[in-house]
Order: sequence, then C-alpha cells, then structure tokens
Amino acid sequence: MAIVGSLALGLVGLFWLVGQWRSHPTPAKAETVPTVTGAVDRETVKRHPLPRVWRVAGTLRARETATLTAEVTARVASVLVKLGDEVRAGQPLVILDADVPTAALATSQAEVEALKRATEAIRRRIEAAEAGVRGARAERDLARTLYERQEKLFATGDVPRQNRDLAEGRLAAAEAALEAAERRLEAERAELDRAQSQVAVGQQARREAETRVAQTRIVAPFAGRVAARLADPGSLAAPGIPLLVIEAAGPLRATAEVESDLAATLRLGQSLRVVLPDGTAVEGTLVERSPAADPATRTVTIKAEIPTTAGIQSGTFVQVLIPRDVVEVLTVPMAAVTEQGGLQSVLVVDTAGVVRRRIITLGERFDNQVEVLTGLRDGETVVFGHPELRDGVVLTTK
Repeated sequence: MAIVGSLALGLVGLFWLVGQWRSHPTPAKAETVPTVTGAVDRETVKRHPLPRVWRVAGTLRARETATLTAEVTARVASVLVKLGDEVRAGQPLVILDADVPTAALATSQAEVEALKRATEAIRRRIEAAEAGVRGARAERDLARTLYERQEKLFATGDVPRQNRDLAEGRLAAAEAALEAAERRLEAERAELDRAQSQVAVGQQARREAETRVAQTRIVAPFAGRVAARLADPGSLAAPGIPLLVIEAAGPLRATAEVESDLAATLRLGQSLRVVLPDGTAVEGTLVERSPAADPATRTVTIKAEIPTTAGIQSGTFVQVLIPRDVVEVLTVPMAAVTEQGGLQSVLVVDTAGVVRRRIITLGERFDNQVEVLTGLRDGETVVFGHPELRDGVVLTTK
C-alpha cells in the first residue's frame, strides 16, 4: 500500500509540471525565409498555336544502295577496298581468279584468227575462179563465132563438112569448160559463206570470253562508300552471293511506312520534319511515295531526303513527323520542366514573389516548347534558369 501511494503522488507531481510547461511555452525562433537574388528566366504561360503531328518510325537509307555479286563462279583473288572506304564510279573493288576465262579467251582468239586466214585463202581462190570463168567465157564466145562462120561457109559450099564439124566440137568443149569454171566459182563462194559464218560464230565466242574475263573485275556502279564487306581473298564467289554493299554518296533519306489514308494527305516536294536519335529535328523533303499500298500491311512507303548531317549514318532509327492539325494549347519552355521520380514539374512564382513547385502533365513537344495538359493556368508565370530556384524561395530584385 505504501508503494502504491508513492506512485500516485509521483504521477500527480508529473501532471502538475506538464501543466506549468504548457502555461509558460518557450518562445519560438523566427524562421528565415530563403530568397533568390539575381536574374532568372521568366515566361508567362499562354496559349500558342501548336501544329500537331503523327510520329512515324523510320530508318535512314542512302539514295542508292547496290549489293555487288559475282556473275561467274570463281575464287576471290583480292578485295581492293575496306569497310567505310570512299569509292568512285568504275573503280575496281574485287578481283576474281581469271585463269580459266583468260585461257578460254586465248583459245577463242586463236580460232578466230585461223578462221580469218582460211577465209582469206578462199577469197583468193574465188578470185582465181572468177578469172577462170572470164577466160572460159571468152573462149566460148570465140568458138561460137568460128562455128557460125564455118556454118555459113559450109552452107555455100566454100568449106568442107570437116571444117564445120571441127568448129562445132571446139564450141562444145568451150561451153563445157565454161560450165565447169562457173561450178567451181559457185562452190568457192559457198565455201566462203560457210567460212564467214564460222568467223562470226568464233567472234561471238571471243566476245563472250572477253565478257567472262571482264566479269572477274567487279567495279563500283556509282560513287559512294563501302557499307559492308562480305568476302575475303580465297572465298568462293558465285552468282547471288553478296560480296560488297555500296551506298551512294550524298544526302540520306528517311524511309518510313505510313498508313494509306495518312499518305494520301502528302504530296511530293512537301517539307517533313525528321527527328534524329539525339532529339534534334531537321527539315526533310518528301521525294518518293509508292503509288499503291502494301496489301499485307495496308501501308505506303515514303522517303524524305534530309540535309547531310555530320555523324549520321544509314541504318539510323529516326522519326518522321507527319502534319496532323493546328490547335491552341498552353505551352512552357522545355528548359523550365524538371523531371523527378517519373513526375514532371515547373516552378511558378505568385504575385508576392514566392516560388512554388507545380506538378504538371505534358503533351506534345514542338521545338523548344512543350504542351501542358494539366497543372497550369493561362497567365501564370514560370521561372527557371537559376541554380538556387526551388519550392518556397522568394524572388527579390536586390
């Protein structure tokens, strides 16, 4: 009982002390309000006309791309370029083993030369045969004249039958000799025709052999650079097997697949903005549009040519901005927006100069401005551009 009484007296004393402390509170220290002095960037939130766009994924491609393959089956003797090398039109790039086609060309050339010599010999025989025909014809004409004269003399009894018969036999022999000479000439001419046909066939074979030799040298179809090297010396080249990929020099083109109804609003020569991987946008020009949609995807291929930009290569992913419409929206500078924990916010200053952080919801971006969907009202002022700006500070001009 004594212990319980002591505890009760202790509790009564504790309650009395608390009451005394509450009736005489300790004076609080005055809080110091942080201030920001100096130049800050200000912008009044207001509505701006914002062109809205559709963002379509695209890929940068060269204006011309060529995949080089061999036209004959042969071993690669040498590759004269490296990946990324600049090349000029007609420059040799790959040399194939040319032993077999070179030997075939030499054989064809020898055959053509032999046929030409045989043709020349036939021409000389034809000249001799033509001379023989001329001589036989002259002999026949002379024999006919003599026969006709002897026939007249025999009719008048001035010469015996023997003279006429001799003249007749000479005429028959001359006519037979002329026929034989003409047959020889005709045969030589037929031989010349056959020889000339053989020469033509041989020349065609030689041209084909020359083409096969030329096909062992693969050259650049246009000026550009080596985008891919797919062969090395010793590998087997054959038709259909890629050896090199050449891309034309000059501006790149953003190639994209867009829906057919959206593509119908575009026209050649129209300006289209293309967003690069670093976020910068460049002005492109629509240079190609497929006339029909792909029946499988219902999309149309478009190509927008962009200016030459340092560091940008073909194959790069980009976004092509297709114009949609123009709307009046609230915008703030992108520089005024901060992001933390997945939330976007801006600093707003009131009429008393107090800065407050405001959570906002963003819409579409256009250049250095961004649409604000919620969190701000028309006429409010956002501040940014000072390292000491934060929620609760007061802006001063001193």
